[in-house]
Amino acid sequence: MSYFSQFTNRQATPNRVVSFSSSGNFVAPNAGWMTVAVVGAGGSGGTAGSGTSQDIATGGGAGGFAVKTFYTPAGATYVITIGAGGGNATNTNGAIAGASGGITTVNGTLCSLTCNSGGGGNATVNTAALVGGVGGNATGGDVNYTGGAGGASNASINSPAATGGGAVSINGTAYNGGSINHNGAAFSASGGGGVGGSGASINQGNGNCSGGGGSGGPSPNIQNNINAVVLQTWQWMGGAGSPATVSAAPFLSFNAPGGSGWREITTGAQTYIAVNINAGLGAGGGGVSLSSANVVVGGGNSDGFGGGGGCAGRNATNAAYPRGGYSLMGGGGGGAARGNSDSSFTGLGGQGGVFIGFYGN
Repeated sequence: MSYFSQFTNRQATPNRVVSFSSSGNFVAPNAGWMTVAVVGAGGSGGTAGSGTSQDIATGGGAGGFAVKTFYTPAGATYVITIGAGGGNATNTNGAIAGASGGITTVNGTLCSLTCNSGGGGNATVNTAALVGGVGGNATGGDVNYTGGAGGASNASINSPAATGGGAVSINGTAYNGGSINHNGAAFSASGGGGVGGSGASINQGNGNCSGGGGSGGPSPNIQNNINAVVLQTWQWMGGAGSPATVSAAPFLSFNAPGGSGWREITTGAQTYIAVNINAGLGAGGGGVSLSSANVVVGGGNSDGFGGGGGCAGRNATNAAYPRGGYSLMGGGGGGAARGNSDSSFTGLGGQGGVFIGFYGN
């Protein structure tokens, strides 16, 4: 049996929107149009630390993204499986790659969607070029997008460095974590990608950090220190990517700036710093670097879809160790690198998610 409304245009906005952050079922309350948006899990960042100047870790890749709109019969059941994000690796000495997450799927009448996880970031304690974790792909949708990759690093870096994670692609363009492309002799960390632009690359300078991409654009690349702004013993290094409203579906939109990049410019007795390194939904966290063992901080986090920022630093004396920034959903975690041989923690990849908009008939 078919309905006349099955062959006519559906309304502009759904009557009901349901989100899933854990596995479950969705049962269509009646026949009608529905849109399903699926986000794959992100990979976690790598972690490196041996006390050498070549401790480098890259961010994880973002999960795939798929959207499908179709007319469902009444009572149809859609089985939803949510993949976990890439897990945390704790490094006590050496290099450990990040991990991929689980697969996120929606299966049922007229619908079979699969979004794979992004790959884990990489790590080394030797001079070597590294790529970030690759983005996960997607199948089964009207649109299927591959996630952004974690930031890369070149082979001539002479100090600990960590890159940001990739962002979920909501419009077919994959935005990556910022890359690090210099041979400076101080700690560097790049920001995570956002749904509207990549994290900034660091192309010159000693001890630079970069901001995360925003929903409306990338963070500007770091060429030198001329735009730095001092705040107490910290220095703002990377402007955040701009905000703008962008939509991945009629019921899924983003408007957030990326997190700013920050670095420590003097050592001292501080035990923490609170700055706007974190980012909202759809934006990437900022990168953070520090050379003092008395300062505790991690890369900036993303509320989801954006990548976590990288963190390069020494271990704090109170056992609070450098951490890569995490993503709450879909984005890749930031890498974590340290300048001494003790523990550090990768940034967690975001878990998968499913969003369903039901229009009715």
